Amino acid sequence: MKEQLLKTLTCARFALLMVFSTLAIAELSAQSRTISGTVADRKANEPLPGVTILVKGTSSGAATDLDGNYIVSIPAELENPVLVYSFIGFATVEEVVGSRATINVNLEIDLKSLDEVIVVGYGTQKKSLLTGSISKIGDEILENVKTVRVEQALQGAAPGVMVMSNSGQPGDGWTVNIRGFGTPGGAEPLYIIDGLPLSGAALDILNPNDIQSMEVLKDAAAAAIYGSRGSNGVVIITTKTGKKNSQPVITYQGFYGVQNPWHRQDVLNSDQYVRVINESYVNDGKSPFFNANEVLPNTDWQDAMYYKNAPKQSHHVGITGGNEFGSFSSSLSYFEQDGIIAKGKSNFERVNLRINGTRKVQRLELGANINVAHIKTKGISTNSQYSGGINQAINMPPIIPINNPDGSWGIPEDFGLSMQEIVNPVALLSYANTESGTFKGIGGVNASLEILEGLVFKTAYSGEVANVKNRSFTPVFRINATNKNEINSVSQSSDLYVKGNWENTLTYKKSFGSNNLTFLVGTTRFREYSESLWGSKDSLIFDTFDKAYINNSLQVQGDVAGSFWEHTLQSYFGRIHYDYDEKYLAEVVLRRDGSSRFGKNNRYGYFPAVSVGWVFTEESFMPNLPFLDFGKVRGSWGQNGNENIGDFKFTSLISQGHYYNFGGDQTLYNGIQPAFIANPDLRWEASEQLDIGLDLSLFEGKVSATFDYYQKTNKDWLLSGTGNYPRVLGNLVAEINAGAVKNTGYEFELNYQENFANDLNVNVGLTASTNKNEVTEIIEGTDHLLGATGGHGQGTIVRGTVGMPLGYFWGYKTRGIFNHPAELAKAPHQPSAQLGDLIFVDTNQDGTLNDLDKQKIGTPYPKLMMGLNLSFDYKNFDLSMFWYSAMGHQIWNATRRADLIVSNYPTTVLDRWTENNTNTDVPRVTSADLNRSWRNPSDFYLEDADYLRLKNITLGYTLPSKLTEKLKISSARLYVTSENLLTLTKYSGMEVEVGGDALGMGIDYGVYPQAKSFVTGVNITF
Repeated sequence: MKEQLLKTLTCARFALLMVFSTLAIAELSAQSRTISGTVADRKANEPLPGVTILVKGTSSGAATDLDGNYIVSIPAELENPVLVYSFIGFATVEEVVGSRATINVNLEIDLKSLDEVIVVGYGTQKKSLLTGSISKIGDEILENVKTVRVEQALQGAAPGVMVMSNSGQPGDGWTVNIRGFGTPGGAEPLYIIDGLPLSGAALDILNPNDIQSMEVLKDAAAAAIYGSRGSNGVVIITTKTGKKNSQPVITYQGFYGVQNPWHRQDVLNSDQYVRVINESYVNDGKSPFFNANEVLPNTDWQDAMYYKNAPKQSHHVGITGGNEFGSFSSSLSYFEQDGIIAKGKSNFERVNLRINGTRKVQRLELGANINVAHIKTKGISTNSQYSGGINQAINMPPIIPINNPDGSWGIPEDFGLSMQEIVNPVALLSYANTESGTFKGIGGVNASLEILEGLVFKTAYSGEVANVKNRSFTPVFRINATNKNEINSVSQSSDLYVKGNWENTLTYKKSFGSNNLTFLVGTTRFREYSESLWGSKDSLIFDTFDKAYINNSLQVQGDVAGSFWEHTLQSYFGRIHYDYDEKYLAEVVLRRDGSSRFGKNNRYGYFPAVSVGWVFTEESFMPNLPFLDFGKVRGSWGQNGNENIGDFKFTSLISQGHYYNFGGDQTLYNGIQPAFIANPDLRWEASEQLDIGLDLSLFEGKVSATFDYYQKTNKDWLLSGTGNYPRVLGNLVAEINAGAVKNTGYEFELNYQENFANDLNVNVGLTASTNKNEVTEIIEGTDHLLGATGGHGQGTIVRGTVGMPLGYFWGYKTRGIFNHPAELAKAPHQPSAQLGDLIFVDTNQDGTLNDLDKQKIGTPYPKLMMGLNLSFDYKNFDLSMFWYSAMGHQIWNATRRADLIVSNYPTTVLDRWTENNTNTDVPRVTSADLNRSWRNPSDFYLEDADYLRLKNITLGYTLPSKLTEKLKISSARLYVTSENLLTLTKYSGMEVEVGGDALGMGIDYGVYPQAKSFVTGVNITF
């Protein structure tokens, strides 16, 4: 019945294809020959209708009819013709024609998700043989990334990976966290770019168009081969290479787009502001501050700050090819993006040149790759209460004009308002002058020698060199009496970063009947160092940024500083992978790392891992389930390390700058002293992880699913300035091992692909993951860790405590608003409260409101993250969408300066408590705020941060082959893309994604928002 329905639905399509094929054959019969045959399903032994047959290297082709028959014409001038048979859900087959006139082909179901080759540490492996937890992000996802940073492609594409924007400023990095925060220190994963281990800061050199794939190694078994730096997970990035025995292919990929804010934070206009401020004074028994009848300006400060239709563009030209001896790939690209805030002050520009190639001479294969870039950035503060302009725009009263009639800047003091750091944001941003220029190169050379059959030795050296030059200029300006600069100044710095990594591996593969073994042993030597030089002077003869250099200063003596640091690693590792008939799988890994960051007592760490797998669908006793193609269960246990601390923290360094007066004339001397107390027993931070997974392929490869449960414990935290040490020691210990945290969670990945008979192809990818984070231990004498602070004057609002998440929001709980005098009498802990004020919970009921009453009131970590990729192809049209959602977390909205009584309010204050509006959760407005309803750190500042965002939607059209032939090109695709087109959330701030570290995530002081963009582009292949 199913087969009959398929034939009925596809009849019209195949008839048209056959008519086209017949006409083409008739036209070319005088100068070409024809090949005929039948294509069938090998497993079902039935003909396959709709199979595409193409003459390789040409646009000639045909399709099979309802009975699987085909006729294809081959140009007579074509030498050594090859036919390519392809059909979605089946493996592609190539047949050399030779002298044959009839070619019959049997296609096999292609379980792509299983036979796909996955990049693992120091090698590759079929996905069906994996025993660890690895997610792959292919170029089909990467090609939709229209931003400068490739981390965005990880968002929602790999379950268990949390990706949050740090800011929407062009070039800024993202918070990437794999399977929860396991350490209060740096928790970003290790990135391996073409074999070179790097930090996330290095990703700004990569153009997404140059990346072939990204693999995320999530569990300890997968990441253990990287030992000391794998505790936070590993992301392997492989750039594009050419193919052997292929003609040169030239591609151009380019786009141009405009960007605007996706959302504005709702604040009061002038009339509303005057009414609310006057009411706050009257509520305290004072006279109204403003004359309500006075006509005042109405300035939209956010609108004044934004750069409307900020442009971004990208151009990428690549060429790949190869012959029987090797392959090559190279590209040249240009990317430029202006920020949506402060035109000319926030932008990113990058020029890339990438070249790689391979050459094989008998048993020796040589390879080399290099990627160089020049990067130029300008930026502003992106999440600050005191600078950057964003917080100022939110808090600035709307009654202040941007400029006065005489052209001077409008300031709050002109209206009798004292605002301290809150100044005219347009003025503030106009005087911002910072620029960074970076020349960066990463690359390497490698050689592989097949010593014996199955025995391969490989040596590789890779490195990174970056020279970063920064320049900032403060001109002469006056915004108000306290925000001014009477002497201009400039600062310049030059920083050199050098990294080198030398690896040697020996791999041996051998099969004994059904037994398959792969042995890997290797060593690696890593060294990095940095040199920096900084200087500054004032009194420049020019007061413009383009001439702001130190040698243009009139100052005789300036400030200067310089530094040097170095870090090395020496490692030895080994791996044994075994499978019996690709049914029973096992793998063992051991790595020994030595780091210069630890003393001789604990310089070396050992990181083992073991994993097993069972392909149960290969068992003879398994029942015949027609819908189940493949099933595998796997489990792993392992340990990884973390050495993410500063250098030489195990010993006591000497610090300068300790001044003291000696002698009768009290001469000032610069003294030195130990900076910290030595800790020779400082040891590696360790991550221990258990993972249980299930991989399935269903319905002839149309559906694939992966499930994982993990439990990860990070222990022996590396922390600074912690511990209960007597002050009589005279100093603190630089770094100690101080605690542990456990992360548990579930991950799910589902992929579905279908080729419908009406030329409609559908692909669906769904990912979902949960995470629970809990601190299980903190060093004796320390009952909590302190994190970030809230709004001005609110103090610490983030804590880490045993039994709680690492970095939860800590403050007062509220239980409504005082509506009756009797409620005031029952709250002795709030002696200054009045009707309309917030009720704070006296947790310990001691009659006093203090830190002992603060408790967990929220968490910045999403409990559930989901990603949905949808793509549809219909004939020449394609449509793709990517949705992302994060749920179960909060954001601390610290955007309003509650310490400044005349700062602007969010529009939620229009629902404030009054005698006529008592059914509300917004307290009364008051200029004195004696109850601290507006200033205490409480859940009043926490907002639900759940969101669903359409991150990307793309509509494309591929030009018909008839047209591309006339244009003398192989293919061309036009598309339009929108990013962040739709966001559904209750959060009121400018941006719903607020990244950060473990003890400072999810706090919005006025974060630089991501942009909503519209892009048009073209991809051309020559």
